Amino acid sequence: MVPSGTIQVGVMRGFEFGFERKRVEVPAGGNSTLTIQLRPNIPYEPAEWVSGDVHVHMNYAGTYRNTPAHLVEQADAENLAIIENLVVNKEQRFPDIAYFSPKIDAASNLNHLLLHSQEYHTSYWDIWVCWV
Repeated sequence: MVPSGTIQVGVMRGFEFGFERKRVEVPAGGNSTLTIQLRPNIPYEPAEWVSGDVHVHMNYAGTYRNTPAHLVEQADAENLAIIENLVVNKEQRFPDIAYFSPKIDAASNLNHLLLHSQEYHTSYWDIWVCWV
């Protein structure tokens, strides 16, 4: 739902396609339809190129309440073939620890590979000691 008037919509689906921006008029209390055709940025063969995000937090700080299956749905919407969920120690809480495994997540499919890994945080002291 959006307010009536001129609405600007931006659409992106991975880095293989350009960002498209269009305007649409929405009447008060009514609906509007907008079709956006995404254009490829570069010519590529699907077997040669995939998009991925290797720094994803499925439930950072326990705020989002996401699941592996929904994370794969989100990756599909963003045209991401590889998703690396990083389990993080956020203030002595590990929201995704139950999903951690060295194996490919069961929510993965032929088009989307979901893995769970650990994000390692260093403190200033750790960095200082490394340089001494």
